[in-house]
Amino acid sequence: MKTTLIPVAATDMDKIKIRLNPLYWVLIPLLLAGIWKLNQAMTGYQSEFLGFAENKQSDINTDQDMEVKKVWVTHGQSVRKGDTLISGIKPGLDEEILQATLTREGLAAKITKERQELNAEISRLQNELETKESSLQAKIDAARSESSFFRSLTGAQQGISDEAAHLEKELSEVRASYSKLIHKYREQLNTPNPVFSQIRQEDAKKEFAVNQKKRLFVTAPFDGIMANVNVREGESIRSFTTIGSMYEPTPPLVIGYINEKHNTHLSVGDSVSVSSLYHPDKSIKGIIVTKGQRIIEIPEKFRKLADVKTYGVEVYIKISPGNAFLQKEVLKIRPKGLS
Repeated sequence: MKTTLIPVAATDMDKIKIRLNPLYWVLIPLLLAGIWKLNQAMTGYQSEFLGFAENKQSDINTDQDMEVKKVWVTHGQSVRKGDTLISGIKPGLDEEILQATLTREGLAAKITKERQELNAEISRLQNELETKESSLQAKIDAARSESSFFRSLTGAQQGISDEAAHLEKELSEVRASYSKLIHKYREQLNTPNPVFSQIRQEDAKKEFAVNQKKRLFVTAPFDGIMANVNVREGESIRSFTTIGSMYEPTPPLVIGYINEKHNTHLSVGDSVSVSSLYHPDKSIKGIIVTKGQRIIEIPEKFRKLADVKTYGVEVYIKISPGNAFLQKEVLKIRPKGLS
């Protein structure tokens, strides 16, 4: 009896091979796992998110017109508080200081001269008074002596002569007159001289010019790093021109981006752990100080899947100064309570 073989179609055989190929038993679970992870990345809770370290940057301005004489710093240079950044010159400023100094000296000399003249006049009056007192007193003594002599001859009662009385009255009047003049000049010595107000005005002019000259030296307001320098030597600049900017040596702030679906899991005041994405040994604690008030597109490098656009909010985290992070360094942020 002959055995009859029934031919099987090629397409059917291929289907059998596909069902029996062990490779697909490996690929199919991996594909399913990938789909599950993608779904988790898109919809699951975030146990961590990414951000970057941000340094506070401050503009440095000059408050007056000047010509830049020398630029002492360059881009990226570290500076200490009080270091000179630029120095300038202002034509006519030294002349103002010199003129105010000379005017003040002239006014002070005028006051000294007036006081010397008053003292000299007082001395002259006192000398004149002494001379007149001596002369009148001598006449009074002579008149009394003569009156006493005549009384001794006539036996009249003791009394002062009319001439002596007149001379004594004259002496009293002279003393009163000179005393009044001397008192007047002494009052002038003790009265503030109006020229003093002019001296104060010149002192104020000089002080203002000196302060302007000091401000021709623009100094660093804090320890930091020069972000940029906007002026060059020989350039004339106006007041309130930004000569450059500085940022702090270590970043005091972290800006993170969290998916909008998980925004409600974070609150202001929450503590977080912040570490470098590429250098995990650099780690520090931080506190959330504020959250963004609008939904934005999360930058590509801070997404879980770089090619998939996602949206979220900014989270601002305060960290301690003196940390080891670099400006704009990518950081990993792990909030408490998220898993």
